[in-house]
Amino acid sequence: MGLFWPSITAELLYLDDVPMVGALQYGSEFSLADLFLPGGGQGLYYRPVTIATYTLDRLFFNLSPTWMHLENVLLHLGNVLLVWGLSRTLVVFLGLSSRVPLWAGLMFAAHPLATESVNWVSGRTDLLACFFLLSSTWCLVLFRIRQQRRWLLPCGLFLLLSVLSKEVSLAFLPGILLLLMVRLDGRVARTTL
Repeated sequence: MGLFWPSITAELLYLDDVPMVGALQYGSEFSLADLFLPGGGQGLYYRPVTIATYTLDRLFFNLSPTWMHLENVLLHLGNVLLVWGLSRTLVVFLGLSSRVPLWAGLMFAAHPLATESVNWVSGRTDLLACFFLLSSTWCLVLFRIRQQRRWLLPCGLFLLLSVLSKEVSLAFLPGILLLLMVRLDGRVARTTL
């Protein structure tokens, strides 16, 4: 979190999609219909979960750049914790070194590719999609390890929230199929194809 703390004091940049922020500032009252029904004035993308977070920023924080940047930093921290938790679950199950989750979390936290998503308010789409996709993946891994179907519902809900945050999350569908096909000993089960 300390790596990105200076961004909290930053103003909005042109890269933060200032026209979108301006449209939110002078937009109408909050409406679920406008948020989730196509044609709700969301521009070129259908990202209702992301737009909902910006709308909440308007309602509670008057679109304060400080709060918007803080939310991005906190989302990144949440993603780091999810990477740590997911890798810890796998490491404990596979009996590997307990240092792996720590290193995975630290590398994810400090990776230079995270800079744009965390520092730019408009990068929240990536942070939200990542948060929900990691949550979905963790639920899927827990389903595979524990063989309890109760993990499938949150897995699907988190995947849906990820897609509604940024449509590129649909590209993970083959990854989900692969996670379902891999046997717990690491080999691919040909019979499930």
